[in-house]
Amino acid sequence: MAGYRVGKLQMVFSLSNDQQVSSKRELYAFVHWFSPISNPVAHICLHSIKKLTSNGIPDGGVIPLSRVVALCPLAPVLLGCISKGSVRPMTCMESEMEFYLNPFASHWDYDLYA
Repeated sequence: MAGYRVGKLQMVFSLSNDQQVSSKRELYAFVHWFSPISNPVAHICLHSIKKLTSNGIPDGGVIPLSRVVALCPLAPVLLGCISKGSVRPMTCMESEMEFYLNPFASHWDYDLYA
């Protein structure tokens, strides 16, 4: 997985004047970055990542959309006893800080991460 970074895609946009043909506009992505991909965690053999922040604000950047190469399914790292309903699918990306890369979402992910 050398050379890959994980980011949460926030927005896609273009920077062009009105006279440029829309099919020739380069698209950009604004992403919130995660830490480098870890070595597999020993007891479960999954890679993990953490949100990168500065003073509580997500570290972000702008990249050409063409640099986005794949979806990256994530599962929150949940430690200790979790009460029912405390982690919700629609909000866990905001509430949790660490995630496992899910290699079981597709056979391509499994080949890449496992």
